[in-house]
Amino acid sequence: MRLALSALLLAVMLTACDKQAEGFFIENAWIREAPPNARALAGYMLLDNNTAADITLVSAESDDFGVVQFHRSIEQDGVYRMQHYPKLTVAAGEQLEFKPGDFHLMLMSPKRALKSGDSVEVQLTLSDQQQIKLTLPVQKKAP
Repeated sequence: MRLALSALLLAVMLTACDKQAEGFFIENAWIREAPPNARALAGYMLLDNNTAADITLVSAESDDFGVVQFHRSIEQDGVYRMQHYPKLTVAAGEQLEFKPGDFHLMLMSPKRALKSGDSVEVQLTLSDQQQIKLTLPVQKKAP
């Protein structure tokens, strides 16, 4: 009897540990270091929507930049160009990765010189007006 209860308790604990928490998570947020006079920098992160509803990002802003937008690098006929997205939706149960050569935060008109070791505050606004404040470290390479 004691062995059966122990086995049942272990099974319940393993199931609980295997479950991912519900919510909207942002992980591994960072900004790539750029030369001191760069007019734009790029920010990267992983958006993880572990909810039952789609989540839409409608804007981003930072006191350290004049403009923050959602962009994607697209290769067309061997040439990369940027496409601006006024908003981005992360489908329910899905992830959207901002990574070099793909989706990213386009951080334009920096108001101060940024170098590796600095950090930047960015505020994302969702379609339900919820605001998420992030601290993005400036780094030479991805974390």
